[in-house]
Amino acid sequence: MKIDSQYRESVTLADGREVVIRAVQPDDKQLFADALSRSSLETVYGRFLTVRTGFSEAELRYLTEFNGTDHFALGAEHGDRGVGVARFVRTAGTDEAELAFAVDDDYRQVGLASRLLDPLLAAAKERGIRRLVCFTLADNAAAVALLTREGFDRRHLGDRRATFEILLREG
Repeated sequence: MKIDSQYRESVTLADGREVVIRAVQPDDKQLFADALSRSSLETVYGRFLTVRTGFSEAELRYLTEFNGTDHFALGAEHGDRGVGVARFVRTAGTDEAELAFAVDDDYRQVGLASRLLDPLLAAAKERGIRRLVCFTLADNAAAVALLTREGFDRRHLGDRRATFEILLREG
């Protein structure tokens, strides 16, 4: 299955909730704004490494309007609520990209991040990306465990920040 702007899949989480994982679209701006407003300060800081209470119009465009090749994102919805997102952004002129993901506070520890990452890794591979790097807070035990489970290698673990990478193999 090609992971593109038409991608859409229903998945059941470990707690029985069903969510739809789909490609992020330009008209998802309000979903992003609402998700940020619901998120705990811990979640926001864990994702952005700073405290913030909203997105600018330019940031919302960046998060929802992208070319689908060098920058691609998948979101998870439950009803009319955005509950998670995973994206990669290619380093210009390379086969490397940075991975980022966030999951709504009420949807943690039920497998949503893994369900987002699996098709995103496939999408990166389809686009010729061979190396993904992810930065997280060193004390974010859930993210560290997830990245390790997903096959990422820890490249650096500092006092505050950890760096993980995965090499995507052809085939």
